[in-house]
Amino acid sequence: MKFRILLTIILALATSACETHQLVSSQGHGRINFANLEVGQSSSYIRFKGENYFASDDSSFVYFSDTLIVTVIAKNSGWFTIEEKISAGSLARRDSAHADSALLQDATNIYTNRIAVIMDSLYLEHASTRFVESYLFQFSLQDVFYIDGALSLERITEPEVVLHGWKTNDCACNFQGTVSEYDQLGIEYQDLNVIVNNESMRTDGPGHTYLYSREDGLVHLYWVNPWTQRAIGWDLL
Repeated sequence: MKFRILLTIILALATSACETHQLVSSQGHGRINFANLEVGQSSSYIRFKGENYFASDDSSFVYFSDTLIVTVIAKNSGWFTIEEKISAGSLARRDSAHADSALLQDATNIYTNRIAVIMDSLYLEHASTRFVESYLFQFSLQDVFYIDGALSLERITEPEVVLHGWKTNDCACNFQGTVSEYDQLGIEYQDLNVIVNNESMRTDGPGHTYLYSREDGLVHLYWVNPWTQRAIGWDLL
């Protein structure tokens, strides 16, 4: 019962923070689908914070009423421009004291980058040769989304990854696997790829984790600070 009440509150907060995107609502393109990208597709994410990453017996986390809206706004020669913005009703927009991470240093910014699916891999093109100006792709600076890098969209079939609440494990290493069944905010996902890039944590760098699929796009992703053991991330709504 407590879980149902909490879920109801979370969904209510997320709904109040979301803005209606006229292009999407009028044309009905749905969420971003890497298997069939189209202009007008839009996905929304809610921000969360997890604690005690290295404690396997602690999976506590909290959602914030911050909603990220990611929309495909243009296409040119196979590349799709995506726009990222924090909804006007979000907590980080109303009170800068709650923008407590590099993820939301200025929640009024609107970012645009370009993505393309080439040979079953997702590529990100951005203006800088090193840093990505993005809310969503903050997680991808080191190992996956270099300007010449890509995120493989081929299905990973093994090993099966066991999640402990919001996190996969506390390994300071890189690995990949799959989650055959995953429930998030009352939505069931099947056969998600799991990519963990944590090797940089050995030298005090951040760790990154991604759960995703071709059809659902990025579903659950977060960045971990090895010093504070705190994670900031986004969950697909």
